[in-house]
Amino acid sequence: MIYNAFHFVYSPEIVWFRKSLKELYKSYGKIGSFCSYFSDPYYIRGELQNKALSLLGSWVDSGSNILSMLYSIFDDISLDSLTFGDSYSGNFSDLFSIASMMFNDSKNGTGFGHTVTNWVSNSSLKYTDFMFPETNVKIRLNHSELKVTLTDDKGTKILFSSSETDRLLAHYTGLVDDVYKSLSAGKGNEDYGKSIYSTMYGIQDLGGGIA
Repeated sequence: MIYNAFHFVYSPEIVWFRKSLKELYKSYGKIGSFCSYFSDPYYIRGELQNKALSLLGSWVDSGSNILSMLYSIFDDISLDSLTFGDSYSGNFSDLFSIASMMFNDSKNGTGFGHTVTNWVSNSSLKYTDFMFPETNVKIRLNHSELKVTLTDDKGTKILFSSSETDRLLAHYTGLVDDVYKSLSAGKGNEDYGKSIYSTMYGIQDLGGGIA
């Protein structure tokens, strides 16, 4: 049995959003677009930190986590373009990246989005915004604070806030639970992994859309 371990998809705010989608669609309409921004302080004062040397770049490090989240929400993701910023030695090594993509949901049509991975901002900040154009609503998944907020013409309110205090522990607790269930059932998630890997690396292997 093969099991692909994408820990980030088990973050509490993502799990809550995924489970709440049916009610969110009913209240606010379809998702028209999204923006996902992941920043880590791995490049400081002109030097890449040792702990990031083996991560093969911001896209490989964060891209797999972003895509695993999106694939858990949408039926299909297609990467339109991928632009790398400053690079360092190694295959697909980048200090930041920008990707644009289309998504498809069998119940709610299609839309577009973009992602930014950033190692040069000297900050740790991660969030994903989902826009609901029919009601002019933005729902933000704040991955750094493990909470979900809704912003509309009346202001901003909190929809969900996790009781977990350790962000990484919250990720991996969910992952371990899912691995245990898969092992017990004798069924892996290799198809899910293939979708993520092919989306993340396909446009690189073809040489298209990379600046």
